[in-house]
Amino acid sequence: MNTVREFLNARRRKTGERRIESWLTTRRWCEVQGDQSIANQAGAAFRSDINNELQALVTLSSGATAPGTTYAYQLWVDTANNVTKRRNAANSAWILLRTADESFALARSSNTILGFSDVGKTIKATSTFTQTLTAAATLGDGWAIGYRNDGTGVITLDPNASETINGATTLDLYPGESCTIVCDGSNFKTIGLHSPGIKIGSFTRDMSLATGTQAVTGVGFKPRLVEFRALLTGTNLMSIGETDGTTSQCIFDDAVDSANTYAASATKAIVNQQTAGGCCEIRRRLQFVRHGRVHG
Repeated sequence: MNTVREFLNARRRKTGERRIESWLTTRRWCEVQGDQSIANQAGAAFRSDINNELQALVTLSSGATAPGTTYAYQLWVDTANNVTKRRNAANSAWILLRTADESFALARSSNTILGFSDVGKTIKATSTFTQTLTAAATLGDGWAIGYRNDGTGVITLDPNASETINGATTLDLYPGESCTIVCDGSNFKTIGLHSPGIKIGSFTRDMSLATGTQAVTGVGFKPRLVEFRALLTGTNLMSIGETDGTTSQCIFDDAVDSANTYAASATKAIVNQQTAGGCCEIRRRLQFVRHGRVHG
């Protein structure tokens, strides 16, 4: 603003024009667009044209429709969609930059579809609900938003129709998890998806007396990585696996097939999730200790 005043006052001193600094502080701002070109014209019209072009510049050509004359890298506040855009280098299209809203970190406990003007915001979600997203083609390449599950329930991210997020039609965010959701114009990806921390659980089981399976529960959240470490004090055999309540799989089998090999089984799962649906990822990173030596 000081630069604009200096420019206008320099014109006043050079040409003898009346001081017009007061125009900057008293004129009511409104949506103004121009062509950023001053035509040859008489004094009063010339001054009015300068004023309009300066106002268009300082208000970023704000308006419900795009400026009629555009330039490469020009900024425009699209008041119809409440976003700020920049003209591309070829001066052939607008690039979405950021929301023009004035609230950026929003709390919500129920679904409101994520839309164009949410770009650059952060959502802090609580409760349990399905969060829907506007079609990727509408949001466009580069649209992004921060999202955090700030509650104790599960937030399901659900793109439009058959569109995907991380290659799947939906993605669950568990308590404490957060990420940035990025649109490429066709589908969605997340950046920095992480869980709030690590939990360590332990249990003992006498394999010489045991029959059947033993479920390990009570983690408090659904893990995205599970690592098993076992200390075998004798020569008893064991198997480790998982189940989602419907399908079971043995990921380490030292009891039926060859020792220290992986095998699939529908009956020997000893690690149980509490509810059916959506197996957690098991990283096959197993470390077995026998008599002070590591076997894996």
